[in-house]
Amino acid sequence: MARPAWAGRLFPGAWSAGFFSTLTRRLLRRGQFASRDELAAAIDTFVLAYDEHDAKPYRWTYDGSPLKAA
Repeated sequence: MARPAWAGRLFPGAWSAGFFSTLTRRLLRRGQFASRDELAAAIDTFVLAYDEHDAKPYRWTYDGSPLKAA
C-alpha cells in the first residue's frame, strides 16, 4: 500500500496536537485493528474524511500593516 502524500510533512505544533487529539478520540480509542496495514488504511480513510468534512481553512486577519510597539 502506497503511503499518502501527507505522510512525513512537518506541521505547526498546535495544529498537529489538535489533529492527533481528534484522530485519537474518533478513531484510535474506538477501533480494533488486526494488523498495521489495517490500522494504516483506517488512518488514511480518516484523514480523507477529515479533510473533506472537518478541516477548515485558517482565516488570516493580519492586513500587512506594520505593528505598533507597546
